[in-house]
Amino acid sequence: KRKLNYLVARGAQTASTEFQAGTLEQRLLDAQQRLARGDSTGAADYLEAVREVVDPELVNLEVFENALKLGSPTVGDLRNWTVLEPLNPNAWAALAEKLSNAGESTEARQAAGKALVLDGSNDAAWKIWTK
Repeated sequence: KRKLNYLVARGAQTASTEFQAGTLEQRLLDAQQRLARGDSTGAADYLEAVREVVDPELVNLEVFENALKLGSPTVGDLRNWTVLEPLNPNAWAALAEKLSNAGESTEARQAAGKALVLDGSNDAAWKIWTK
């Protein structure tokens, strides 16, 4: 019942009194609402809350992708994205770029290769793959 209530509240994008302050669901909802208003701190808070999520259905993929764009995602956040959306070439390309920037060239090439298998026209992945 709790999960269903969360999914309803998430879809409605309205404040919910169903969840106590500080619970994972409430933090996800609060951050999602702030992101929708363009509040950049909502991105960091959403990414932080997603790091604690065990059930992937609790993550709103559209909001998560927006938080990744507006926030400062870690390698772990980008790995989460590839787990949540394994068929998204942009997720793999973003992970490859982050790994490449961190000096992890072997793993970056592997991620770029996965991006290219999914979308052979991904420029970011090609740049890493051909290094």
